[in-house]
Amino acid sequence: MGDPLPLRLALPELRYPIGSEPEKTISINQHLIVAYIKTVKEILGNDEFNRIRGTFLGPVIKLGERSLKLSAKIVHAVLTKSIKTVKRHEAWFHFGAQPMRFSIREFHMVTGLKCSGEAREPREGTEKFKWDFLKGRTHTVKDVEKQLRNTREDASDERFCLAMLLLIESILLQKSLLDGGTTFTLDYVKIARIWMS
Repeated sequence: MGDPLPLRLALPELRYPIGSEPEKTISINQHLIVAYIKTVKEILGNDEFNRIRGTFLGPVIKLGERSLKLSAKIVHAVLTKSIKTVKRHEAWFHFGAQPMRFSIREFHMVTGLKCSGEAREPREGTEKFKWDFLKGRTHTVKDVEKQLRNTREDASDERFCLAMLLLIESILLQKSLLDGGTTFTLDYVKIARIWMS
């Protein structure tokens, strides 16, 4: 037949021995604002909102509707007990003395986001829509929300783009929306356009 599968796997070396991980006093704050998911759903209605559910934001919207929050700080706190590994897109850590792997594969399984590693080319062409809030050098999420509310209901593509921009900025690109004054430069609109393509 052939050699049986090895019963022992060689795990990467521990960065810190179990029980001697550095004790850091850190505060983990979750600032993911999912309130705009509800706002966008109210403005668009179910049919248009389902179009957004079909995008890469679909899994994030599901998490937001279930009141689950994502936090890069939590992930970082877990990974402070990481295991040394040479693979770039793979992190090993211990959870209750059990070694666990978190790689691109697991990230895809958890989030449902496409993780092929192939970057899409940005769309060619000029700006399709002329939005008032883009005339200045910066804008807030409230500016995008106001523009979305004032857009005609029969302008489905424009409403879709504004809703995607609002969700991308409020969920993925936000810095601190708690004060309501966070401004985004036009570079953020370009990033959002790439994600929407």
